[in-house]
Amino acid sequence: AFPITSEDGQVETIVLMYADITEQTVARNTLRKTNAQYRAIVEEQTELICRFDANGQISFANRAFQNFAGDDAGTLAKVIHPSEVAGLLDVLGQLSPEAPSRRMDCRMVAGNGQT
Repeated sequence: AFPITSEDGQVETIVLMYADITEQTVARNTLRKTNAQYRAIVEEQTELICRFDANGQISFANRAFQNFAGDDAGTLAKVIHPSEVAGLLDVLGQLSPEAPSRRMDCRMVAGNGQT
């Protein structure tokens, strides 16, 4: 809001401007709720879930994965049992834009060194 004044400084008019942000607010709230639901689902899973890049660097791990692997597990090489590496590479070779995810059951090495 801002006033429009006369030559002698008297306020003659007040100009108000507004923008309807209802749609953006609803979208933001919906996204916030969806993200919270997603996080709750992933974090509460008892299965070990992680996301990693092409070099095996882990960029996300759910709580179960973190509890299993420990704080040092920055790469898949630290948590995948050596006998499972060939199978992992095979599964990774099957990934494509048409098939962007795969499930693999394998032996892993815990943060305490046990398999």
